[in-house]
This record gives sequence, C-alpha cells and structure tokens, in this order.
Amino acid sequence: MPREKNFTDAEVWALIHAVQPVHTQLVQGFTNNWTQDMRERLWLKITAAVNAVNPDVLRTKNKVQEQWAHLKSKALVKARDVKYDINKTGGGVAEGVLKPKHLAILQFLPQETIVGLKGCERLVANC
Repeated sequence: MPREKNFTDAEVWALIHAVQPVHTQLVQGFTNNWTQDMRERLWLKITAAVNAVNPDVLRTKNKVQEQWAHLKSKALVKARDVKYDINKTGGGVAEGVLKPKHLAILQFLPQETIVGLKGCERLVANC
C-alpha cells in the first residue's frame, strides 16, 4: 500500500480555520447536552472542510484528528522554545521564530496551555 501524501499548506490552513470556531467544544467535557456523538459530527464537518480543499486526496476523520494533534503539539513546542530562548541568561532576541500557522493555532488555545500555570516555577524546575 503506498504511503499517504503529506497534508498540503492549503489543507493545514483549512484545518486550522475549521477548528478555530469550535475548538472549545472539541475539548470540553461531556455532559447531558454535549455528547461524544456531537463531537464526532464536528470532526466530520472539519474533515469535510479539509477534503474540500484538495479533492484528489480524501482524508479520514482519524487522519485529520491526528494531524490536528500534531499541529497543536508542534505549535506548543515552538512556543516553548521561543520562551526558553527569551529567558536564557543574558536575555536577548529569541532565535526561534513562530510560523504563521503556529501563531494562528496558539491564538485560540488557553494561555495556561502555552505559558503554564502562574507560580508553578516555584514548584517545578522546568515549567
């Protein structure tokens, strides 16, 4: 079986734009009013938006979810690296620069996810 094609930039941006308005719903806990089925339907809509950009390659819901997890993780790692560069002894300019797609993802993630909880630097050495 041939290897799947990488996500194109257009597909990545379609994924980011499709997740952004519903991100809080995707990460909230389940209640009587919010169920796994509703979350699955949201992921199917997001998958349809990604597939509309590049109809030659059909992505599954699972592949789209994996790509989102990878993009979010990569954005958080890049943000951590930039923060680390800024806080180095001597300060200075951060060496790492965030790509526009990483900035777009970080804009709708909770601030605590990006910078950590306030005051945790006293509890843990590597916050």
